[in-house]
Amino acid sequence: MARVPKKVESKVEIKVGEETSSVDVVMSPELLDKVATIKENKENKESDASSVQVVAPTKPLQTTKMVKVMLNKPHRCHIGGEWYSFQANKQYNVPEQVKLILMKANLLLPL
Repeated sequence: MARVPKKVESKVEIKVGEETSSVDVVMSPELLDKVATIKENKENKESDASSVQVVAPTKPLQTTKMVKVMLNKPHRCHIGGEWYSFQANKQYNVPEQVKLILMKANLLLPL
């Protein structure tokens, strides 16, 4: 048989906008401890607000290298979430990965 924890009655303040109201809440002692811990952590973070440190991302964002391609015939395809419409013998700038896919399909002319 499962043991039911003893309930503790507590007053909780709720703040909505500028208004603050008190509410009686019944909760277990474990939950009451968790709420107290969260409240203490929040107060500690607010007191340390003057010592905020900005950290630059360790990994730079990847930029896609653009390359020139020319197709040997008209072609329309969907690659990497983008639609491409190519005309024959016309030069286009596309991401390097798109060029690799077109090359595997034998659609490219030498530049």
